[in-house]
Amino acid sequence: MDGLYYLAKYLLAYEMNVGTIINDDFADYYGELFPVLLGPFIKHRGNINMVAYNFRDLPEFKIQKKLILVEGESERIFVNRMMDSGIMPVYGIEVLNYQGKTNGKFSKIHQLVEQYRKIGYEVKIQGDQDGKGNDIFSLHKGRGLFNEVDTFAFKYDFESSLPIILLLEAMEKINIELVDNPLEVVSLYKKSEMSINRFLKEEYNLDLKGFKVLLSDTIGKEIARDLSYTYFITDRKEEIFRFIEFLRE
Repeated sequence: MDGLYYLAKYLLAYEMNVGTIINDDFADYYGELFPVLLGPFIKHRGNINMVAYNFRDLPEFKIQKKLILVEGESERIFVNRMMDSGIMPVYGIEVLNYQGKTNGKFSKIHQLVEQYRKIGYEVKIQGDQDGKGNDIFSLHKGRGLFNEVDTFAFKYDFESSLPIILLLEAMEKINIELVDNPLEVVSLYKKSEMSINRFLKEEYNLDLKGFKVLLSDTIGKEIARDLSYTYFITDRKEEIFRFIEFLRE
């Protein structure tokens, strides 16, 4: 009934406004001020949003929109690359960088999530554990903001989720070279049990901080170019591929 109420409200107001602006007498009367009559059309969006919210569970009306919240700009760039390639759907999906753990806390993010859900969005969230092994979204889930299937956390961070061989290829493409050959780097990294950022900083005095967005874009293109080949040359159990499946669900 609520949905029908907002639909009727929208149709009545819209019909009245249209009738007004197509009336020649009104146009002549307002003259140069005639554009002010278009203002009320903006308010109609609120009624349509409420129609979408109240009809969201009806199969005949349901177009499931999705908001994906990511912790950083690297993740946002990567998700957009997956969308551009067709690996994941494009229609009805928005990607928002909430800019770090502080902004991802329940106290700061619940209003944003509820705002989008109110207009019919399904909301998912990604974050980084930074090697701590804790459930960074336990409070969010405990208070009913997210279900388990709507959260994804990298063990360390986005860069460490990437297959090391693909990361090294991407680094080479943007002219970041290491003194050791790739196979030796891969061997050392697998023994280190560190995040890739810490490993490169300690072993090669290389800080990826200034290259993260460019690396994300580059490796996103590589994965998008041929996902089946990427699966073949890497371990498909790598976190990044589980993240892609999370995005596609």
